[in-house]
Amino acid sequence: MIHVSRSSFAFALAMAFAASACTADSVNPIPSGTTSSSSTGAGAGGSTTLPLSTPEKEWTWVDFPESRCIDDSHTGIAIDRTSDSEDVFLYFEGGGACFNLATCATAANTKGYGADRFAMEKAEVSAMPIMQRTDGALLAKMSHVFIPYCSGDLHGGDNDIEVAGKLRHFHGHSNVAAYLTRIVATFPKAKHVVVAGSSAGGFGALLNYDQIARAFGAKVDVALIDDSGPVFTDQYLPVCLQKHLMTTFGLNRTLPSGCTDCSPASGAFATPTMRYLLTTYADQRLSVVSSTADETIRSFLSFAHDDCVDLMGAPTDYPPALYAAALKNLRDTTLGGNRGFELFQIDGTNGTDPTHHVWLTGDLHEVASHDVRLSDWLSAQLSRDPSWVHVPLN
Repeated sequence: MIHVSRSSFAFALAMAFAASACTADSVNPIPSGTTSSSSTGAGAGGSTTLPLSTPEKEWTWVDFPESRCIDDSHTGIAIDRTSDSEDVFLYFEGGGACFNLATCATAANTKGYGADRFAMEKAEVSAMPIMQRTDGALLAKMSHVFIPYCSGDLHGGDNDIEVAGKLRHFHGHSNVAAYLTRIVATFPKAKHVVVAGSSAGGFGALLNYDQIARAFGAKVDVALIDDSGPVFTDQYLPVCLQKHLMTTFGLNRTLPSGCTDCSPASGAFATPTMRYLLTTYADQRLSVVSSTADETIRSFLSFAHDDCVDLMGAPTDYPPALYAAALKNLRDTTLGGNRGFELFQIDGTNGTDPTHHVWLTGDLHEVASHDVRLSDWLSAQLSRDPSWVHVPLN
């Protein structure tokens, strides 16, 4: 399973670009009339609303023939179901994004993800601390759903398009829609749902939060934990990169339908999307966890340098100080005084590495910032503790 936590990620992107420099980098829409070769219809996952009938407390792969990976193969989900409660945890896998030559060369699972791949990674998934069922574990009483990442679009797209000289199929968002038909049917009495993900999975959890919350209904408590997928204002996430992602992934077709300004002609979708979530789900508990100098996310943001002059080349540098300022702006301006959407910043206090990427894949008890353990902070979020606030607060 790819967590994209390598400290040399910028170097890897640069090398991928250099190795493929002879290939023309382009993003071209598929001509009108082009059809897809993906299969559809009911199957083990299938286009049906039947509940998922899987063994209890045993990770089981479920095919969804109508789903699509970036290579047009189909994928599915893995589920570890329990009767301890009706509640469910949805975890989105991370693994980069494919929007130019360099990033497509490093994105996860570009050759698909199916039952065989999960069989290879089953032990790793089940060993994740957040998946544990031991007494006191954060999500021990919930059924667990693992959503693999093979769409290359932050789990958020719906588009067939040529990128870097190759036809790519970005359908992460529509895949989730298919999964939800059976997940909701399996847990119709759920009272609590936790939606989380790391890196690209963190962005995916946020981009899919609206359709997940709507699928389960207004009476269900749906919490969001976005690990290392922060969404910034235009000052820190330049509009040129936002527009490129929207055009490439087809985000204009997948951003919340109730958000009237989430798909402007300029392509600046980030701020209105965050504003929509803040206002629409003010009674829910949503969070972002991020290092203050996350090296991996800075590598992606660096493509927007100087009005995206490097968008089709190798990444440059997104200064750590600028990233820290972007997080401060997220906390103080975007989230403001909202008490339902909080930020946990890992800035080097308590011995943590402020350049490290993704935190939910490790031991939550060992991660702390300003003497607050991440495990305790997330527990306060999910229990709706009134003392739950940003870390640090100022």
